[in-house]
Order: sequence, then structure tokens, then C-alpha cells
Amino acid sequence: MTNPAVSNLPRVVIDWDDRGNHRVFADPGVVIYDRATHLPDDALYRYAPPPIPSGWTDGVAGYKGDGSKAEQRLVGLVSEHAPREGK
Repeated sequence: MTNPAVSNLPRVVIDWDDRGNHRVFADPGVVIYDRATHLPDDALYRYAPPPIPSGWTDGVAGYKGDGSKAEQRLVGLVSEHAPREGK
């Protein structure tokens, strides 16, 4: 079921494999900025990712506060990579 509140928003999908590598897909017209401060001469990179493969967003999606294992894993990743004081 599609949530009408978000059905018109552009979509970005980050596809993670079992080794922690990822690929980014998005709706046409979406521009992604990749920030890597450990590369001072090339810290910001802009690109337009390939389109989201058909069927990938047709299922039920978890969300913040749903208590799922996916949410717990994401909260851990966000906490681990959150900006720290002075950075």
C-alpha cells in the first residue's frame, strides 16, 4: 500500500549487500551528493544515480519507530556516523 503523504516525493534507494557495500538508485532528476571528508581535495561528489529497478519499492516499507530489526540496525548506523562536536 502506498502512503499518499509520500507518494509524490522523489525516491532514493540505498541497496546494501551482506558485506556492507552499497549502491544508490533514485527517481529520474534526483541528484545525490556524496561527502567524504577524509578526501580533502575531493570531499564532495555530485552524481545522478541509475533508476530504481522495477518492483523494488512495491512492498511494505519499515519506518522510524516501527521496532523492526531493520530500524534498530539503521539507528545503530546513524548513531555511529552522526556528526561529532567540532567536526
